[in-house]
Amino acid sequence: MTTIKYDNLLPGFLLLFLAISGDFIGDKFSCVIKETLRGNYIYKNVLLFLLIYFTLYFTEANSENPLVSFIKSLVLYIFFLFYAKQLPITLIISLALLVAGFVAEQYKDHGKSTNTHVDEMVIDIIQIILVSLVLIITTIGFIIYYKKITKTTNINFFRYFFCESTCKGSKTISAK
Repeated sequence: MTTIKYDNLLPGFLLLFLAISGDFIGDKFSCVIKETLRGNYIYKNVLLFLLIYFTLYFTEANSENPLVSFIKSLVLYIFFLFYAKQLPITLIISLALLVAGFVAEQYKDHGKSTNTHVDEMVIDIIQIILVSLVLIITTIGFIIYYKKITKTTNINFFRYFFCESTCKGSKTISAK
C-alpha cells in the first residue's frame, strides 16, 4: 500500500495562494507605495525576480550556494519574461510540455522513493528534449508576437520586454 505524504502540499498551496492574492494584498499599502508599485516597471521586475528567488529557496530539497540560487533565479526570470510575452498557442503548447517534464520528474522521484526500476537516463533525455522544445517554441512565439506588436506600435525591444503590456480597450496597451 502506498503512503500518501502531505509534507510539501501545504507549502505549495501557500505559495500559490500568496502569489495569486498578491494583487489584493497590494491594497493594504499606502497610496504612495501603491502608485509607485503600479506605475514603475523597475519595482515590478525586482519583485518578480525576488518572488522567483524566494520560491526556489523554499522548494530546494538541500541548501544551495546563494550565488547558484541567484543565477538560477536570473535565468528563470529572463525565461519568464519571454514566456509571458508570446503567442497564446505557443504558450499553451509550451505549458503542456513543461507539465509533461514535471510529470516525468515525479515519475523519476517516485521510482527512487519506492525502489522500483526506473530508467533515469531515459527520463533525463526525455526531459532535455521537452525543455529544449519549450525553449524553441517559446522563442518562436515571442519573436512572432514581438514582430506583430512592432508593426502596430512604436515600442522598442527593451520597453516591450521589461515593461507592462497594454491591451486594446484598456488603460494598458497589449502586444495583441
